[in-house]
Amino acid sequence: PPAVATGATTANATADPLTLWYDEPAADWETQALPIGNGALGGMIFGRVATETVQFNEKTLWTGGPGSAAGYNFGNWTSPRPGAIEEVQRLINERGRLTPEEVASRLGQPKSGFGSYNTFGELSLRLAEDPGAVQEYRRELDIGRAVAKVSYLDDGVRYTREYFASHPDRVLVVRISADRPGRVAFTAAVTAPGNRSKTVTASHGRITFAGALTDNKLRYESQIQVNADGGTVASAVDGTVTVRDADSATVILAAGTDYAPRYPSYR
Repeated sequence: PPAVATGATTANATADPLTLWYDEPAADWETQALPIGNGALGGMIFGRVATETVQFNEKTLWTGGPGSAAGYNFGNWTSPRPGAIEEVQRLINERGRLTPEEVASRLGQPKSGFGSYNTFGELSLRLAEDPGAVQEYRRELDIGRAVAKVSYLDDGVRYTREYFASHPDRVLVVRISADRPGRVAFTAAVTAPGNRSKTVTASHGRITFAGALTDNKLRYESQIQVNADGGTVASAVDGTVTVRDADSATVILAAGTDYAPRYPSYR
């Protein structure tokens, strides 16, 4: 697991009480990666050096529901259950309480086409060269400012990455910089699990990642814009964008689906 940096002084802890910080990258998304989010769109920051990973989610990307290959019954009973509720009420009155499992077994039926929440994808930022071991590595989340940050020293250059989620603009943002000009170089790419169709294209520094879930044909799309200060930005036929010799760069990610809350035929 990532080691908590033990070199924090009492003064530093007092001055920065809402910052979590670690001295190595995360290995597990759930227990170690640092979260950013805006209510609908979220990212988990791993803080890897050679190839950074930002696993991102959007709240409406679900399998199941109307259109599901498994068939969806809205959670309704598929056969009459006369007296089921009254029986549960009677047992509660007699015993004083029932376990949730027993209530569910008496009132519920097996789910059909309910579906599950799905990860949207993983944004990767791969450095032009693997620096190997770096110095003064720090990965942090400032909860007060809602900004995550990774910084390290390599060959005398201080590299910094900052991450945040904007609610009004509905995007995730990554800012990559160095304290010497022309030292920022990386390739941005996006991947996703195999339970969907997907296409990835890149043009003018923008990656478009789109497709549909196999189960219910829910359509999704993410667009990732890469901008650089100085240097060059090149789009490739494999759907990646490469930055070279830049002073700094900004990556802006948006994502959405064709989910629509129209009862009873909602997407």
